[in-house]
Amino acid sequence: MSKILSLPFWEPLSWVDPSLDYGWCWEFINYPELGFPNQIVVVRGGGGAEMYIYDTYSDSGFVWFRNAPWGVSSGAALMNCPELKYLFLLRGNASPDFASLNLTNLLWTTLTSAPWSIGSSNTTSGPIISAVHPCRSIASVPTVTFTDTGGNSRTTNHYIFVMRGTGSADFAIYSIEHNVWGTRAPLPWSVTRGMLIWAPEWNAGKIIAIRTEGTRDWAVYDIATNTWTTYTYGGGVVSYLPASVSSGVYNKGIGGRHLIIFPSRVSDTVGYSGAIDIVNNVFIHGIVPRYYGDASVRWPRHNSLFVVIDGEPYIYHYAGFDRRATFARCLMSHLR
Repeated sequence: MSKILSLPFWEPLSWVDPSLDYGWCWEFINYPELGFPNQIVVVRGGGGAEMYIYDTYSDSGFVWFRNAPWGVSSGAALMNCPELKYLFLLRGNASPDFASLNLTNLLWTTLTSAPWSIGSSNTTSGPIISAVHPCRSIASVPTVTFTDTGGNSRTTNHYIFVMRGTGSADFAIYSIEHNVWGTRAPLPWSVTRGMLIWAPEWNAGKIIAIRTEGTRDWAVYDIATNTWTTYTYGGGVVSYLPASVSSGVYNKGIGGRHLIIFPSRVSDTVGYSGAIDIVNNVFIHGIVPRYYGDASVRWPRHNSLFVVIDGEPYIYHYAGFDRRATFARCLMSHLR
């Protein structure tokens, strides 16, 4: 049986509301040498190209940072590459567009497009977390050899995995070194609004995919062997999955706990966040600030982001309402 825990200790934070919408995405960066110490970058979504940045130290609200090369929508993904000090951005929006932002000089570079269009220009389809960058530490991930879309054999240590979504099982790899794509073993099932997570603290060579759409299906991808293993409710290392998980997923270790942190859809206007400890079989229910009341937020304008600041683990949570937004964080130290 899964144990239920609560996370009641939430700290309200400042927010300059950039009206986030479908396809919005965010990422944590920590480059004090570049003037970005412990900050959060967000892309607005909803077809908008605006990017905002938040200083976790000053809590002075999200302020305009710069614009992406194009507007993003459902299926967009923002990924941080600490080794290179780059942000990578998939457009979504029924497009294969892909670009990188060099955080040293703040210049965008257009990269080779994905093998297929990703996501949707409307609000009804497109994966929520369409891509994952597992190269946080080169020593912790396998070297991959694959055939690119031009028929060439490539070996890579810096790579990004992407799911197509929109009713497809397609799955691909992008090599950062070579700026090329290659297809990999398809997911075990077709996915419309699914998500990917990287599981470095659990197993550095694995990626987890969650099917969503009212199912409890999930699968583990072995990077080295290019194979999938499927699980359902009561199987594998997770003893419980909410019946309708439909938004972003983040897996991070917190003092021996290995948590999948996700917002979950209840209906079009109601959502909450939860987490699964995939090693200890603990489901943490309702990790949402109590001042949200009944957590009635305009789906899917809410999301959770795990970060570590000065050695302390936090969950940052944003919930957007029709005319306002609420932003808060929870210190996770009591889970150690």
